[in-house]
Amino acid sequence: MVEAEEEVLVQMIAPDLRAFAAHKLWVSKRVDREPVKRRSDLAQAKAVVRLTACNFDHLPYEANAIRLFPKAVFEDAKAYSCFDLEPVQVPYLH
Repeated sequence: MVEAEEEVLVQMIAPDLRAFAAHKLWVSKRVDREPVKRRSDLAQAKAVVRLTACNFDHLPYEANAIRLFPKAVFEDAKAYSCFDLEPVQVPYLH
C-alpha cells in the first residue's frame, strides 16, 4: 500500500526486485544486445541487488526463493552484495 493524495491508501503492484535484477543481469550478458544497453543493464542490476541485499532481508537471492529463473542467474546476482562498496555508475542513454 502506498499513500496517495489526501492520505488515501492505494494498492500498488510492482515486480519482485530480485526478478528485475536477475532479468537485467541476464540481458547484460547477451552478446546480441547493444554494448551501451548491456552496460546500463549491468549497472541497474548491480544497483537493485545492492538495494535489496542491504535493505530487504526478507528478499534473499536464492534460487529457491524465486523459481522463475535458473539457479545460475541468482548465483551471479549474489556477487553484487551490499558489502561491495564500489560505486555503481549507470551510463547515460541518449
